[in-house]
Amino acid sequence: MSAADNDMVAITDLGFRYGYGVFETLTVRAGVARWRDWHEESLRAAAAALGLAAPDWSPLTVSPPGDGLWRWYLTPSGLRTWFQPGLPPLPAGYRVEWSPLRVSASAWDARYKTLSYLTHYQAKLQGRGDEALLLNERGEVATAAMANVFWSKDGVLFTPLTVCGCRAGVVRRWVLEQSGADVRETVARPATLAAADEIFLTNSRIGIMPVAEFDGRSLAAGPLTVSLRERFLVTESHREGTENSI
Repeated sequence: MSAADNDMVAITDLGFRYGYGVFETLTVRAGVARWRDWHEESLRAAAAALGLAAPDWSPLTVSPPGDGLWRWYLTPSGLRTWFQPGLPPLPAGYRVEWSPLRVSASAWDARYKTLSYLTHYQAKLQGRGDEALLLNERGEVATAAMANVFWSKDGVLFTPLTVCGCRAGVVRRWVLEQSGADVRETVARPATLAAADEIFLTNSRIGIMPVAEFDGRSLAAGPLTVSLRERFLVTESHREGTENSI
């Protein structure tokens, strides 16, 4: 049960029974997995945090052909991958609202991409927009259901600290490294986002997604969002021929 691309999971697998496992989702364009090395680093770090034994990582080195989403799953019974062909078009901006659900900042499923994903998925399903934002048990801004969140105020960019209950996503990492001193990891309350000038979400499927409507308030894709989004797209296009480069 350790081979990649094996879709048979034993009922005794702890990933199936308890959600005890981790995953990564990669965008593949023209047979090249975007940010493959960073995703592998993230999967390895999450596996170590959960105490999962390191598998044979070699199935992750060759990307599937074409365009699509490549998903990696690691549970105690082994490593599996699944490729979903096609990249559906994305809207110009997302409608986002607050979720009444909460995440526990110290829980594995808040800090890492675990297979125990029900709270995040419930927040997305129950919301009326494209995404939902969740607070932690202390009432601090934590995460979007399936993305990281950034916002700006007076030209300064902010994002929650991972100790608030967000995942250290690959695109989040790119924004932090590109922005340098211009972005601050912080602890914030809902009122902070209500007064934000710009808000955007990040993950490997949507890249950098402007929030066009937040909790009923219309927002423009401001200069920080537009600049970072354009730079991210250019960076991706420059990596078309480099399978494993960062």
